[in-house]
Amino acid sequence: MRVEEATVVQKHAGVAAAAMACCAAAFGQPLRDLADQRAIRVGAAVDPSHFSETSSGTLAREFNQAESENAMKFGQIHPGPTTYSFSQADAIVSFARAHNIAVRGHTLVWYSQNPDWLINGGYTAAPTFADPAGPHRYRSGPLRRPGLRVARGE
Repeated sequence: MRVEEATVVQKHAGVAAAAMACCAAAFGQPLRDLADQRAIRVGAAVDPSHFSETSSGTLAREFNQAESENAMKFGQIHPGPTTYSFSQADAIVSFARAHNIAVRGHTLVWYSQNPDWLINGGYTAAPTFADPAGPHRYRSGPLRRPGLRVARGE
């Protein structure tokens, strides 16, 4: 997708979400109820550091899917070659389970949010993907670990 197309999609998605939220408010029915009736997912990007705020009530009431902003990115989950940190990802999954919300792992490996050890680790293209500590391990490992249930990862 070209940058221009992505911008148009983002603008239209924002307008659609605002219109749906206004309609839900006008009918006195949460947006997620309308989505559930039509078997569609309506999601929001989430940051677990905001779960204690009033926005978490809106998230639980209005949305049936959550996508991590950055908590499930490679650098957050795998900060060192032999170090993993699942605390933020676990917080999202726990919140989602408590509120019957699906979790979607979005853009799990992003070019500008990789850890320094990976970027400056002296890996070449071939060994990086053959190395057990390479990015392919992240896509197949952390999302399938016990207790972490992510409906979909990209």
